[in-house]
Amino acid sequence: MRIKAIVAWPVWWLLLSAYPVNADSLTVDAVLALPEPPAGVVFEIVESRPERLEPALRVVRRDAGRLRGRFPALPIAIVSHGREQFALLDDTKPETQASRELSRALIADGMELSVCGTHAERRGVSIDAFMPGVDVAPEGPARLRDLEALGYLRVRARASDSD
Repeated sequence: MRIKAIVAWPVWWLLLSAYPVNADSLTVDAVLALPEPPAGVVFEIVESRPERLEPALRVVRRDAGRLRGRFPALPIAIVSHGREQFALLDDTKPETQASRELSRALIADGMELSVCGTHAERRGVSIDAFMPGVDVAPEGPARLRDLEALGYLRVRARASDSD
């Protein structure tokens, strides 16, 4: 019996390694390989600091361009539900200005941008404090699940993936 387990181990490892680390999300390349467009794509952003939102949004802009190059009418949403979401407060802090400008451009390109209201309230931030055009969802993870229920595919966008 032990010999079978040893022989089977490499097979199981190969099968498991074919799946992404986060089974809930795909890569942009995986979406691009689909024969038909999905109902939509939602980019999930969870970063540790507000200044990491801008590079993550640059990743979204790059990858959204690739997706819309293949599927021009593809609906795209963005859900930011970590500390990076606080770069979208409607204030004049110069260190978050680039994030707000890029967010406005993505919204103007027809992308929905949501943040987590629960996370904001836990940090003492009013849901009215976010810049215009940003949807404050009651819960970021619930918004992701709602979009997935509509057929959206989840793609994780990270600041470390930026150019």
